[in-house]
Amino acid sequence: MKIAFNSGNPVDLSAIESMDVSDTDGNVKIVVRYQTRKGANVNCINFRRALSLDPYRAVSREFAEEMVEEIESLTQQPDRPIEKVIDLKAWCIGCLSVDLNTATDTQATLALARLCWHWSIGRNNHPSEKQLEKRTKLDTSTINRITDKDNYKRCVKDLMHNCFLFEPQTAEEFRAWVAGYGNMPTRFGKRMRLCEDEVEMLVKSAANYHRIVLPDFSR
Repeated sequence: MKIAFNSGNPVDLSAIESMDVSDTDGNVKIVVRYQTRKGANVNCINFRRALSLDPYRAVSREFAEEMVEEIESLTQQPDRPIEKVIDLKAWCIGCLSVDLNTATDTQATLALARLCWHWSIGRNNHPSEKQLEKRTKLDTSTINRITDKDNYKRCVKDLMHNCFLFEPQTAEEFRAWVAGYGNMPTRFGKRMRLCEDEVEMLVKSAANYHRIVLPDFSR
């Protein structure tokens, strides 16, 4: 298992010497000091600044500190089962690189859905194919096979019904999220690797779940 920086190759958790959180003008980053063959090194995990229309993707200092605690616990328990690892905030936000090749389809499906849903590293609001490959050790064709399945769509629906940044959401929070997303079928579809029609269907399902009527959010 490795820690994944915004750029460069991931580093084994066993190489970490210390981790700190830096919060400057609302830009939060985790500073990691670790050992390489060439000696000591320092690198960072930078989180994109929260956009006014998407406050649910914000990463606070306190949230980053929770992730540091999770990663530090993994350095002490490197054999933690994969199903426990993909529940961690540090995995979902995009801080970790794990090998899903040995995981069951169910675990890989949950892992991909959570990773795409909560992704907050860097400037983009979605992981690229290259980033997903680095985080999961799966090739793009395998990732596409998983995200094409109904089980993956069910995972996305469950997240849409119940969760914003690991906290239960209210109906009004869901309404505000949809209203502020902008071109949602395209942008959210890109984030979750779903087609526009699938996004519209899932959003309407979530609206019914929350018993609210949404304005037209389609293309």
